[in-house]
Amino acid sequence: MDDMAQVLIVLFSPLWAGIARLPRSLAGVGFRVAALCPRNAFLARTRFIDLCYPLPLRTRRSQAVEAIIEVIRDWQPTLLIRATTGRSMF
Repeated sequence: MDDMAQVLIVLFSPLWAGIARLPRSLAGVGFRVAALCPRNAFLARTRFIDLCYPLPLRTRRSQAVEAIIEVIRDWQPTLLIRATTGRSMF
């Protein structure tokens, strides 16, 4: 693996379009970017994501925690971005 820092963006809402712009900026300053989000999220569709981990739309809290832990173990991010509104999931 190269020396580029890795970032993981975690998103539970497929409808939040604004966060889909963030990967371009992160990639532009040298990050490799992964996302844990629903398949139909705008974030999953951006070409600036190096890897997308799909998350089912109807995910219980315990399932979400397990998914986050699994993805962190696999991707080993330097930075974790929780891209959700205040009340969603946690």
